[in-house]
Amino acid sequence: PATAPVLSTPAYTNGQFQFTLTGQTNVTYVIQSSTNLQNWISVATNSQSPAIRVITLPAPGGQSFYRAFAP
Repeated sequence: PATAPVLSTPAYTNGQFQFTLTGQTNVTYVIQSSTNLQNWISVATNSQSPAIRVITLPAPGGQSFYRAFAP
């Protein structure tokens, strides 16, 4: 089974939201976003091979929450 990912080091720059995803090497992770912690939508799929990856997404207009998982 894949290691549960950890999202850390959030930052906002020039309309972009960036964070570090720490997981397992050679595992694809799906990143989801929610404004209310109940309804989640997939916003990115990351299949980079390193265990530690920097993820950059367009910043939302308001508050959002993020999570990641290995499908």
